[in-house]
Amino acid sequence: MTLTNVGLGPAVVKSSQVMLDGAPLPVESSEDVQPLLERVFPGVQLGSSVAFFKLNREHAVQVGKEVELVSFVVMNPSSDFDKEIKRFSIRISHESLYGETLHYDTRDHQPPPV
Repeated sequence: MTLTNVGLGPAVVKSSQVMLDGAPLPVESSEDVQPLLERVFPGVQLGSSVAFFKLNREHAVQVGKEVELVSFVVMNPSSDFDKEIKRFSIRISHESLYGETLHYDTRDHQPPPV
């Protein structure tokens, strides 16, 4: 999953949180992702590379910059995997160049109204 800043100026991150079924998860690094996926999807076989990039507070994402938030390969997806993976989301609050606080939820793929 890649996030791109398509705004007019840098987006300064105020918070970011990985969610499962609307509840926050303690995900801070790539090492946290694999056991989480294995717990939620018992028997899943992941490829050799699991990556997660935590957007920390005050991290600035420049205009046009792409940030790969999470990536992994599932070797044996179940028939329900596409549906079940949607239980996960990432919520990001950021501040615009103009001081506006905006919110982004990967489930919406666009900023929800504030």
